[in-house]
Amino acid sequence: ANPDSARITGWAAGENTVATVTYSAAMGPVSAMDTLIFEARSVTSPTQIDEGRLELTLIRPQISLAKGVDPNGTSPPGTDLTYTVEVTNGGSEDAVNLIAVDSLAAELEFQVGSIDNTLPAGVTVVLEYSNDGGSTWTYTPSSGGCSATVGYDRCVNRIRWTFQNPLSATAPNNVAQFEYVSRIR
Repeated sequence: ANPDSARITGWAAGENTVATVTYSAAMGPVSAMDTLIFEARSVTSPTQIDEGRLELTLIRPQISLAKGVDPNGTSPPGTDLTYTVEVTNGGSEDAVNLIAVDSLAAELEFQVGSIDNTLPAGVTVVLEYSNDGGSTWTYTPSSGGCSATVGYDRCVNRIRWTFQNPLSATAPNNVAQFEYVSRIR
């Protein structure tokens, strides 16, 4: 009579049967628990009850982004800075359609060809640049671009890495690292 119940008739005492249940849970915080309870009772003897309990952990990716620079602290103009951007999936499900974007300050000029990607096996990215704050991603860095020092480009103000494959939730394949060099103007 209830939408969440089923009745099996003609079932002899001690007999086994298989019941298939389709269950869905709304999204919640990572690692949230949900419980599904199975209860069987005899229609002719309602006090005879058997119960089974299934605890479910809701899963999904949990992405964190960390950025570091070397050398750290205050540096004079002309200093090369090596930036490291690390993307980590700390969740319990692979991350799909992942995009990482990093911004360059106006006081920096991007070193052409300095991108170094460290990716898990089977993961590739498409690298794109923007010179208009991310409105478009068609810019190609060039040596001396926007009156930069030779080997550098002052037009680049955003770098985007678009993952072509899922980023795993299983260590050590859950971390992607991107590195590039910029010079203080």
